[in-house]
Amino acid sequence: MEAALPSGKRPAEDPKLDDDGAVKKKPRKTTIRRRPGSAGQVIHFDDINAVSMLNLKNYENEDEITDVNSLPFKSSILVTNVSTTTLRFWSRLPDATIDKNILRLVAGTSFMGRSLGGCRMLIRNSYQELAEKVFRAVTADRPFSVLVTGTPGIGKTTFAYYMCYLIWQRNPDAVIVYEFAEPSVTRFLLKERLATRGATDSYTFELGSPDSWYIVDGTTPSFAAEAKTLLVSSPEVSVFNKWKKQQRTVRYFMPTWTWEELETLYHDSYENMTSAFDPNIKFTMDLLQHRFLKFGGVPRTVLFKWDLGELEEDLEEALGRSDLQKTLDAVGQAGIQSGVSDALMHLMVDESYTRSHYEPASSYVSKSIIDYLARKNRDALQRFIMASEDIPKLGGLRGKLFESAVHPLLARGGPFEIRALDGSESRSQVTFGQLDSQHFRDVSEIVDSKYYVPLSETFGAIDSLGPSVGMFQITIKKDHKVKAAELMKLEKCVKKPHLYFVVPWELFEVCPKQSYLGTDGRKLTNLPTFVKGIKQFALGIKLGV
Repeated sequence: MEAALPSGKRPAEDPKLDDDGAVKKKPRKTTIRRRPGSAGQVIHFDDINAVSMLNLKNYENEDEITDVNSLPFKSSILVTNVSTTTLRFWSRLPDATIDKNILRLVAGTSFMGRSLGGCRMLIRNSYQELAEKVFRAVTADRPFSVLVTGTPGIGKTTFAYYMCYLIWQRNPDAVIVYEFAEPSVTRFLLKERLATRGATDSYTFELGSPDSWYIVDGTTPSFAAEAKTLLVSSPEVSVFNKWKKQQRTVRYFMPTWTWEELETLYHDSYENMTSAFDPNIKFTMDLLQHRFLKFGGVPRTVLFKWDLGELEEDLEEALGRSDLQKTLDAVGQAGIQSGVSDALMHLMVDESYTRSHYEPASSYVSKSIIDYLARKNRDALQRFIMASEDIPKLGGLRGKLFESAVHPLLARGGPFEIRALDGSESRSQVTFGQLDSQHFRDVSEIVDSKYYVPLSETFGAIDSLGPSVGMFQITIKKDHKVKAAELMKLEKCVKKPHLYFVVPWELFEVCPKQSYLGTDGRKLTNLPTFVKGIKQFALGIKLGV
């Protein structure tokens, strides 16, 4: 009598043989099944690459995939709540390349799997320096959480993507919980080249570990997280104020983009791009320059939305509202308050990334603010520019407004009161004659008979020049030292080696002769011949007149 088989068991079948008499191997199977109590899918794959090769939406619970023999199996993993696009990004991140400071993902992937994330980024110098500060802060003996903020649209989210890349580079086994605020608050778990998606209360185990990373974009982080925490956010204080007060937190500011950075990304990704609205319009270098001068160093408006004419209308509307006074009143506040347009004011950042002040977004906005103050009261602009030196955050704004007010006056030619700074104290009046204003990207573009303003704010020699009339350094400070090496760049294009320190009238009598600095920042005594031959003058400006 045969022994009864256990319930549900079938008798063993004879092994099937192939043509050579060897036992045939059964095809390897990968099953998609729902875990009890889980709303998501649980997919068992033998290699993470299989996930990105299969369209998971085509499979239902309990279906079996039997064609996986063709896939490159290496290890066994379990995936829950799979986000296929994010998974594709995370699993292929090791294949990203860097060339000339451009980080490129492999084809078919985008940062965090988001369509607007893009597939390449310019690794700015500020990204690299801020990243090192983040790593130091979160790994200190008494770790800090880190807040990185700055003007909206300058790439704080992109910096968070860059941090993912660096974290993986330094530790391929790192665990990252990434939280987005938009379009709705969602968390992703990046772990062992896997990417899963969860709700706002997901991944508490990982967040409870100080070895994990918690990267939050634009929303308040969990107060209970023990993980290494990085929050990237706009300056809107409501996002981070309570969290910052209750955590051991350090704040860094991200700077707006320089002209050189915008130019680099333009050549890599946008050069001669055709408008989506008019095929006859191309994104030229001249158009890039126009947008930079109007909107400032914000790639979201200058590059990404270059062909949206409505942005120009939005800026004009912001300038036309009565928010200008509210904007000026907000300078010196801890963050941007509601009602203050970030299209008008940008956060300017010092070299340590720890201090910031507000400045008009662009020379165009500066001029609009000047016109507003002048209309409001004849002496309002003069009083504002010479406001109390005890408010340091006003310094950058006052200086920018003064510079914007002075450029058209200098181009108009005068007459101006000047005072020699050679010790003779001789005073005289000078007229330059009217000159057409022109921005320049490189000194090779400078020719005679125009009033030139450098497009790049990193051009450290001067603020403007007329080759036949002299060089101008516009300042609201009594002391304004000059880097000799920067002046040497102008040796071949300046016919009249006069250097005018253009100051508010209140500083005209007290402005001293200025020192020249070497590349090490120290006072230079052995001057180059060209610099030694430069004559210095103070030039006084009466804005209220």
